Amino acid sequence: WPNSKESCGREIQTARLGWKRAWFMQGDAYQKFEQDLDPELGEILRHVDCQDAEVTIRVYMIGRSEDACRPTIMVCCVNASVRREAKKSLRNSFILKENPGFSLGSIDYPLEQLVPARRLASEASQTTVGSKPDTRLEVCATSDLANIGRLLFISDCRFDRGYTCATGGVVLRVDQNFYQLTVGHITTGPNHTQEVPSRIDPDACSFDGESESGNESDDFSVLERTMRKASMSFQSSPHVRIGMVARRSQDGSNPNLDYALVSIKRPSIPTRLNEVSLSPGLESSSLQVRQISAVGHEEKQIIAVTGSSGVLKGVLIPGATFLVTSDQRKPQKLYVVQLNGVLTDGDSGTAIVDETSGDLYGHIISGCPGTRIGYITPATEIFEDL
Repeated sequence: WPNSKESCGREIQTARLGWKRAWFMQGDAYQKFEQDLDPELGEILRHVDCQDAEVTIRVYMIGRSEDACRPTIMVCCVNASVRREAKKSLRNSFILKENPGFSLGSIDYPLEQLVPARRLASEASQTTVGSKPDTRLEVCATSDLANIGRLLFISDCRFDRGYTCATGGVVLRVDQNFYQLTVGHITTGPNHTQEVPSRIDPDACSFDGESESGNESDDFSVLERTMRKASMSFQSSPHVRIGMVARRSQDGSNPNLDYALVSIKRPSIPTRLNEVSLSPGLESSSLQVRQISAVGHEEKQIIAVTGSSGVLKGVLIPGATFLVTSDQRKPQKLYVVQLNGVLTDGDSGTAIVDETSGDLYGHIISGCPGTRIGYITPATEIFEDL
């Protein structure tokens, strides 16, 4: 790739490529992808039969060095047969023929992940919320204050199970009504259906014309440790009933967006809505979330208002990650955030906000438990759907 160093963004620390290295894409390669490949890739992926697996597509700069690398479309799936078929679909399409500078590869899950990503809502079966609600989608919270980052709990009385937990996002006002934004899958619970490998598959990583089986022991050795650390600690004290689920993306024309609106009562101090108290190390003591912003084409310094760890700093990385599942009408576009703290179950719904302006970029819908990597659905698409 011409001047490939200029197209290399943040390096991804991984041993899964053997002697090769990987970077998030930027510059000319990113612009080429956005202009010529992105519009067509989604249509090609619509016809991939992913069975019960999840297929993720991400383009990286991959090679021996920054001066000797090229943009590579990586097909990621823990199911080897589905991965092969998805890769075959891309290889047989016109997208590579018309863009010969791009290469094609495959691996079990994306390079930035230490463990396979999944939805981060959590089933908190030991949480008590007084008597069982009569309605199916009643929502409770850890506080009656409508703060960004409070934990939300929902009980679906059609099933004899505990309460599903996620994190509350920004509060919206529509006329005299107030709603708190969170993830739509709080009403369905987390998905643990994706197969987690119990051992390293030496053939998981391959590129057209070659194979790689690097030393993955360092990456894989953290799998069980991080999964054990990634459980939310729930208190057993009763929580406050705050409202009902008023709207879900699953019920509309864009279920992939994964959002829900929870109707809440008028906050006691509405003028301080969507104010985030920042950590002492940050410049100002609070930040007001007033508007939404597109992800853009450059890295953004952000804060994540989590339910588990409070405010975390991090980076929003440009470039879409395509997620394909059997129950989606079209591929879902997600964006990577890399935080300075770990994510846990229950962090779905975490608002991602610009560290300086307070603009809302989106909320986390999935991530790698026990690691610093999360994936957001963009706020611009959510609010367009609303």
